Amino acid sequence: MFTKKNVKTLADFKNMKIRTGGGISEQVITALGGSPFFKPAPESYELLNTGVADGVFFPFESIVSFKLDKVVGQATVFPGGLYSSSFGFFMNQEKWNKLSKQDQDVIEKFTGEYAARSNGKSWDTADQIGLSALKAAGANIVTADAGMQAEAKKRSGPIIEDWIKKASAKGINAKAVLDEFHAELLKVAAGK
Repeated sequence: MFTKKNVKTLADFKNMKIRTGGGISEQVITALGGSPFFKPAPESYELLNTGVADGVFFPFESIVSFKLDKVVGQATVFPGGLYSSSFGFFMNQEKWNKLSKQDQDVIEKFTGEYAARSNGKSWDTADQIGLSALKAAGANIVTADAGMQAEAKKRSGPIIEDWIKKASAKGINAKAVLDEFHAELLKVAAGK
């Protein structure tokens, strides 16, 4: 989380006005005690600069993309993150079928795990650039202490439980899927 003032505990975060694009980040901000509001990401600089927003939830990459290094005073880092957004590309089956086999083969070669690893690597590089920009601007960059991490996990637990309940209602073992996802994250973090 990026804020204008220091956040050492979730009590410090209470009622802070946090710009979000919605979705899971809105739920996490609310669970942690903040007050989410919706505005497009490119408006973040102005929102922070004018005091309309007290902070934003973004990856480090956004510091450079939206020139936030001049208006953010602190980054509070939660190892593993507070939430995750998913991105996907979808194509209508009828349109897919109209592509040549050669084009389908190229698309299949460069999607899936290949795209995930390649895009992830690019994102990691962009995040390092954003972190460097924050450091150069003199922002206070802290890792949430164990107590704050535990409290955030406890407060966001119902969001995860709600997802498990909704996904399980669709006939899948959502808990097993989530456990497998977490295991894959650990493998990737370990360089596998």
